[in-house]
Order: sequence, then C-alpha cells, then structure tokens
Amino acid sequence: MNRKTWMLVLTAAFVGSFVLPALAAEEEVVHDASTCPICQSKARMNELVPWISWGADLRLREVYGPNLASLAKNADGAERHFQRYRMRAWTKMTPFQDIDELKGMAVNFRMVYEPRHNCKKKDADPVWTWSEGIIDKLNVQWKKPFDLPMDVTIGRQDIILGRGWLVLDGTPLDGSRTIYFDAVRFSLDLQEQLQTKAELIYLDQNADSDWWLNPTCDKEFNVVEADERGAIVYLTNKSLENMTLGGFFMYKHEEGVQGLPMLPAGATADTYCVGGSLETKLNDQLSLYAQGAHQFGNRDGADINAWGFVSSLAYAMQDQCNTVAKVSYEVLTGDDGGTGQWEQFDPMWGRWPQWSELFVYPIAAENGRPGAITNFHRVGLDLSTEPMDDLKVSGGYHLLFRDSKSDANIAPNGNGCIRGHLLKALAAYTFNPHVKTHVVGEVFLPGDFYTGARNDAAGFFRWEWMFTW
Repeated sequence: MNRKTWMLVLTAAFVGSFVLPALAAEEEVVHDASTCPICQSKARMNELVPWISWGADLRLREVYGPNLASLAKNADGAERHFQRYRMRAWTKMTPFQDIDELKGMAVNFRMVYEPRHNCKKKDADPVWTWSEGIIDKLNVQWKKPFDLPMDVTIGRQDIILGRGWLVLDGTPLDGSRTIYFDAVRFSLDLQEQLQTKAELIYLDQNADSDWWLNPTCDKEFNVVEADERGAIVYLTNKSLENMTLGGFFMYKHEEGVQGLPMLPAGATADTYCVGGSLETKLNDQLSLYAQGAHQFGNRDGADINAWGFVSSLAYAMQDQCNTVAKVSYEVLTGDDGGTGQWEQFDPMWGRWPQWSELFVYPIAAENGRPGAITNFHRVGLDLSTEPMDDLKVSGGYHLLFRDSKSDANIAPNGNGCIRGHLLKALAAYTFNPHVKTHVVGEVFLPGDFYTGARNDAAGFFRWEWMFTW
C-alpha cells in the first residue's frame, strides 16, 4: 500500500479504538465466567489434569514512526512502520498438593514467539523478521518452604521491583517480546515481625538467547549487549502510617560482547548502585513518590560516579471519572567527558519505556544502548481520567533538558540546554478479561541540544489488541 492508504488505515484504527469502546458501553455487560465460552473452555482444559493449569495470549501491534531516527548521529529521517505479532503459551504445574511439605511447590513454563513485518524499512532490513521460539519462563517456585516466611524462585522468571525504575527488563534488546531474568530469588515476608519485605536476588544473564535454554529456530539473537552477573538486595518497610520506605543495593558485572549488528561493543564494567525510595499519602488526595540512587565502580577502566533521581506528586480529584493529575521530575546524569570518570547513570535493568514509547528509539542511536535513556532532566505534567467503565484516557507534556553539555557519546550536538518537548496521549479500553485494546500517540519536538542536521520532529503511533485465553 502507498503512503496515503497507510495514513487512512492508521486514522481508521485510531478512531476505531475510541468508537468501539463507546459502542460497547451503550449497554453495560457484566462478564459472567459461568456462561463465557472462553472461560469454560479454559476450565475444561484445566480439569483434564487437576494439577496442571494452562493459559495463552496473542498481542497484535501496529507501529508507525515518522522520523524515529531523526535524532541519531547519522539521521536518515526515514519512516518506520511495522507490525509485531506476539504469541505466548504457558502452564503451571503443582504436582505435590497432597504432600504437606511440598504443596507450595510449582513449576512454571512459558514460551513466546514474535515475528515482525516491516512496511517502511531501510534497504538492508528484511520485510519479515522471523523470530525465535524462546522459553522465557521456566522456574521452580516454592512458597513458604518448611513454613518459613519466604518464597523461593529458581530459574528463568520475570522480576519487577517497585515501580520498575531500576529492575524490570532483563532483555532490553528484544523490546517487549520478553523481560526475563535467569535468577535465584528469595522473597522474605517479615511483615508480622518488622513490617518489612526483603528481596534477595542473584542474576546470571547471557547476551545470547541460546544460553541455558536453546530457542527453536535459533536466529543468533542477542537480548543484551553483555554477559551479566549481579546481585540485588531490595527492602521495603511499612512501619510508618501511610508510608512505604525502601532501600536497595545492586551490583552488576558486565563483560561486553563484540560484533553486535548496528551496536557498539558492550562495556566491561562493575557497577554498584545504592539508593532508597519513599511513597506516602499526604492526605486523601495527594500522594508523593521519590526514589534516588548513587552509582560507583569501574567501567572500561574509568571510575564510575553517577546518580539519578525520580519523583512525582499526584493529585486525585476524587470525581466520578477518577481523574488524577501528576507532576514529575527526574534526572539521570550524563558523562562529562575529559574528566577521567564515567558520570553517565546506568538504568541497570530498567531499560524500558517508563515515560515515553518514542524516546527509546533515538536514544539507541545516541548512546548505543536501546532504552538506556540517560543524560537528561525531565519535568512532566500528566492527566489521566476514566470517562466511562473500562476506558482510561491519559495525556501529558514533558520538557527535557540535557544534564551534560559535553557528553562524549552525543557528538555532534547543538550544545544547547533543551533536549526537546514531548507530547503524548493514550486511550485504553478493556472489553472483558479476554479482549482489550489501546492506542498511543507521541510527538517529540527537538530543542537546541541537537544540531540542525538532526532535529526534525519525530512521531510514534501504536495501536494494540490483546487477546487472552
């Protein structure tokens, strides 16, 4: 299809994502699992073997990005237009329900496959990217072994700590196809004694997806730029009324992999990260969140001296639409260059679209690490509301400043202070537990931090359908 046709399709999909929820809401339908054929089919499947449960989902995404690479050092100004088709299936096995000592033990398995189709691409890019069939979850979980106040999970698993600022995605190079960690995790629940929870985690990640568990149709894909080993101690305490305090220590050892397509070699580094967090309700309407961290260690022979801070103040209007206004501020330091130290903050395992779907693309060309958005100050204003049942609409404006003027990884640049202005909007609707959709739109207007050769406005537009069985 030509460009005009694609724009009509995009517009129709965008409008449809609003119109369909409105039509569905004209007559409120309460989901009844006892009459839902999907729920009943899954129940019958799970009844075949009582100690085995099953599930699956299908995520369909369409992404259109004009000038997504416009901020890159070698900006091509090209459009990006592609579809992603992620298919997952999983099972949970609990074969020891009749044995008191082992009834809390389960084996979890999940497999994922996600091909992509490119409509607008560079000449060297294939029309289809046929993915691997990868096992992104295979672990043994034991809840309260021997009646101890903890859970133990050993193997490939998803790990999200807090709001995911530093720990969420262990596989940033494959986007959101997977986020897994190969880890041993001890989750201690000391609420009764100390009103505290503690996470003790050992990580052993490998750059190549074929490590430990071989994918089907192995394509030699890398999920991260370096082989990693690490440890995390993450504490949360609720002893103060309406307040959650946190503290953490993280260590990550990286051994960079050479020869990754379109990416520089990963670093050889030992990064230590210490910090804390606070979440509190100031009153019935105001809530405050803040988290900060300092990093030290060594990266490619240079001493690390970096820090980061993120915060938000949310105001719940307590109206019928659950409207919430939020102002946020975040800073992640950049490398000054020429100081003999490495001042660029490492997002650790938090390289995912935390506040922008768009900006994770140009940052990959800027510093060679997809999703590792650093060297910025961000002031954000966001508003979310629920105008009707199951529909959430949000929008925001974020102003970005640079932190370091002479970051060695961002040359050439315009040496200005303003990175740019980000406008974003989202509408998400849940039809029932099995079907939901959303549409996202973002526009980035570059500031004087970028040279005239790479400062075109960029856009990101995505709609998604998720079907769950």
